[in-house]
Amino acid sequence: MPKDATGNTSSATVTPFAGDTHDRAAPAEVKVTSDDQGRATISGKAEAGSTVEITLPGWHNHKSYG
Repeated sequence: MPKDATGNTSSATVTPFAGDTHDRAAPAEVKVTSDDQGRATISGKAEAGSTVEITLPGWHNHKSYG
């Protein structure tokens, strides 16, 4: 029987655990547009509860949405 640091004993218990086995869908309908002043807008759709990370070449910062 297992013992803890103070000498208490208990029988072992096995608890089944299933990790997240659901494959997340890739973001869809992703569009990058710019206005006449060169400002970009990125839009699209992602699965509810997911996190989307946007990284732009040459930028040292990135932004996560979720």
